[in-house]
Amino acid sequence: KTEQPGRFSYTSPRWGSKHNIHVVETNYEEYALVATQISKSSGSSTMVLLYSRTKELSPERLEMFTQFSRELGLTDDEILILPQTDKCMADAA
Repeated sequence: KTEQPGRFSYTSPRWGSKHNIHVVETNYEEYALVATQISKSSGSSTMVLLYSRTKELSPERLEMFTQFSRELGLTDDEILILPQTDKCMADAA
C-alpha cells in the first residue's frame, strides 16, 4: 500500500521482484485499466491489464488500452488482446 490512492506496491517473497501497481482508470461498473512495473535484479518490465466485467468491450475501451500501452513504451507486437473463450476461469483448468 502507498500513500497515493490507486497505487500499491509489494515485493514477491518467492521471486524477490518488486511490483508497483497503479489503477490507472476505472468506472467500477464496466472496466479497470491497471499498469504494473515489475523490477528485479535482472531488469524491469511493464504490464498493462484491462479487466472487464463483461465479455464484450467497446472498441473505445480497447483503443484506450492500446494507446495507454503505447504511451508506456510497449510496441504493437508486445500488446496482446487475448481471444475470447466461452469458459469461465474455473472451467478453463
